[in-house]
Amino acid sequence: MGQIILVTGGISSGKSAFAEDLVTKISQDKSCSCTYIATASVYDDEMREKVRLHQQARQDKNWSTLEAYKNLGQIVANDDFDHGILLLDCLTMMVSNIIFEDDMDFDGLDQDKCRLKEDLVLNEIRDFVKSVRDKDLDLVLVTNEIGLGGISYNKLSRFYTQLVGRSNQYIASQSDQVYMVVSSIGVRIK
Repeated sequence: MGQIILVTGGISSGKSAFAEDLVTKISQDKSCSCTYIATASVYDDEMREKVRLHQQARQDKNWSTLEAYKNLGQIVANDDFDHGILLLDCLTMMVSNIIFEDDMDFDGLDQDKCRLKEDLVLNEIRDFVKSVRDKDLDLVLVTNEIGLGGISYNKLSRFYTQLVGRSNQYIASQSDQVYMVVSSIGVRIK
């Protein structure tokens, strides 16, 4: 039976490496391969370098890569997926890409538009989890724990922090295991 594992922590805390180690162990135990779902969009040189370093860290693993942040539920449902485990890195970038794909004025954003964006994001996540469960796949998700630093000073930051927090809470509620990574040390919290 497939399991869902959430790996959360601060930015550059070692989450991705920890998640990749988990996936390597699971794939060896189950003799299956992995599909790495990369959700990041490259928008500057710093991000390009970060993506390159992530790719370099995985180059010996012989995993397939899917670059997507939207319609993942449909992709999983319609794909053959002979791969027994999925690694999504990361949920936070998925949320960012979905909320920023439209050219919106977030400072003037009203509650109705915020709710529509929130519904869009949460439905994407729910559909993805449902498809993973329906296919009985293992899934490891990486996310950022961004709400630990206090209340944000502007509307967009508060909206984003709350939406990532709600997304993380949903995934944690659906997860069989949850790990918090601090300074590259993973601690199981569920």
